[in-house]
Amino acid sequence: MHGSQELPKSFKLEIPEAKKTEQDVSKKFTKDATINEYKEVQIERNKDYLLTIKKELTANSLYFVEDDFTRDVIIQMAMGKRKVSAFRLKKSVQISEKEEVLIDKKSYFKDNCEKQYVHCFRANTKNLYLLDLLKLSPKALEANAEKVELDIDFEISPHHKSVITPNGIIFVVGAKSESSPAYDYGSGTLHAYSYGTNTLVEKKHMKVAQRKEFGLCYMSKNLFVIGGVVNGEISGHCERYDILANQWITLAPMPRKLRQVSVCAFNGAYVYRFFGIDSGNNVDTSIERYDALRDKWTTLNARIHPNLKDVYLPVCTQINSDCIFIFGGVNINGFPPKFCKGYVLKIDEKRENNAAEMSETKNFIPSLAGSFTQNSTLCHAGEILFLRESKISF
Repeated sequence: MHGSQELPKSFKLEIPEAKKTEQDVSKKFTKDATINEYKEVQIERNKDYLLTIKKELTANSLYFVEDDFTRDVIIQMAMGKRKVSAFRLKKSVQISEKEEVLIDKKSYFKDNCEKQYVHCFRANTKNLYLLDLLKLSPKALEANAEKVELDIDFEISPHHKSVITPNGIIFVVGAKSESSPAYDYGSGTLHAYSYGTNTLVEKKHMKVAQRKEFGLCYMSKNLFVIGGVVNGEISGHCERYDILANQWITLAPMPRKLRQVSVCAFNGAYVYRFFGIDSGNNVDTSIERYDALRDKWTTLNARIHPNLKDVYLPVCTQINSDCIFIFGGVNINGFPPKFCKGYVLKIDEKRENNAAEMSETKNFIPSLAGSFTQNSTLCHAGEILFLRESKISF
């Protein structure tokens, strides 16, 4: 047992009154430790019954846990405590003791933009989380994002993706599910967040009726939607949304049909595709690049780092003129890694065969307490800022 913790001398389970019908009740043996006697009781199988079992299992499981960390995790999971926290990496990404990659000092946002946020929507709720960069202390390495309750008549779909533009406009793709929860193919909806009314304003619908598990990025006044499950099938279908024209345009398809891809805009002209899962449920290890000017895909002469061979859905962002920073993600079973490492893809556009090199970094990136949110990461003013969900606090 843990430390000096002892089992309570007396414990009882409060039992709801039994119903008259046999089919709605269950038999349970309980014990009063003060009289050392067992008795059979009837309990109703309803919501209160399930909650009582949950509380009982949570409390008693603590007696079999040796370390304080795991005990606190169990307690907070049972209490349902969740929050969104922001973190930052400053100045550079460390490749080795002697080599570092500097983070671009340019601002992501326009000079006159008053809406400079790192953001994320929480699935199955009506909540948006905002971290105001204009109010963020320069010395703070961690901060909590502010929760905004949206004035909408639906909950955010788990298949959504969102981005913020350099003008401060937050777009969310696939926020509103148009199919039944039991047979959910996702949707092709597009909304923009209204700061004044805390609501979502519907925009032009995608060309495809249903889409989920896709990649999303912003580049040059366009939103790029890459791959995913389209109308129920894994697809390489791609399209972009012209913000000024409020129109969707179909693009050349990805050479590989993949879902759960990670994408990153690069130098205002390219979209890089990393990872993804194919129809055989295998993680794809190739790296592809989409040329927006030529509407053409090419495969890079590069492979992901061996440590990433079973990881998908990492966060990726361009950090200077020739490097993309990659971190986070989940394994093939859908769990975040215990220890999070970062990787830098260095791209030399002058080399032949689209060559690129990937190196592991030395930066510490907190990960055990939660998973990173997709599309919330920004490279801004010499920093990489990102959000993660479900932070455990002690």
